[in-house]
Formats: sequence, structure tokens, C-alpha cells
Amino acid sequence: MNILFVCTQGQNRSKYLAEYLKEKGYSTDYGGVKADGANPLTQEKVDWADVIVAVREHIKDKFLNRFELNGKELIQLEVQDNSKGYSKEAQELSDTSWYEFQKKYVYPNLRKQIEEHISKFKKRSI
Repeated sequence: MNILFVCTQGQNRSKYLAEYLKEKGYSTDYGGVKADGANPLTQEKVDWADVIVAVREHIKDKFLNRFELNGKELIQLEVQDNSKGYSKEAQELSDTSWYEFQKKYVYPNLRKQIEEHISKFKKRSI
């Protein structure tokens, strides 16, 4: 099973999830919905995937406006990578160190939310 992770730029949340599940034995790739982003999605990547995971609702909506789903399953998480909506402590950490904020708040939230879906995914055969 091929799993494609989607975020805005294709360089933080989707990359993190792809690497996280690849370490667990899954076949993964990632990209962003922003056409001029760091790692933009292509229809070829979408066609490769069996399951697509968008990290936020607005990213799912942008994805659906740009790409053909062709009957593939689309899973939506809800994980933002900025400090809005997080605690004051998180906002202060984000102001001091964006990376530390990601490690302490964003990445654990991504892991928690993807774990709710992981039982649906089949690992690649070796």
C-alpha cells in the first residue's frame, strides 16, 4: 500500500509523517498543495498512492481543487504547524525556536492523529 502525505509546502508535516511511517515499514511519499512550494505535488504522485492523507481540512480542499482523486481514499487530519490555537507556552516556544515547537507540539500531534488510522494501512512487502 502506497501512502501519500500532503501539507502546504511539502517540507514539514507531510515529510515528517512520510518518514515516520517509512520507519515502520510503510511505502510513503509526500508533497505540498502549493504549486510553487518547496516540494509540490504532481498528479503522478497522486496516481501512485493508494491512500492520501491531508494534514488539515483547508489543505484537503486545495488538494481536491487541483488533483483527481480517482476513487482513492482521502484521510484528513487536523494539525497546524504554527502556534495559533496552542497554549501560551507553545506560542512562546515558537517565538524562540520554530524547530523546538515542532518537536514538542506538532510532531507528537501528527503521530497521535495518524495512529488512529494506521491499522487501515498495509505494510510494503519485502
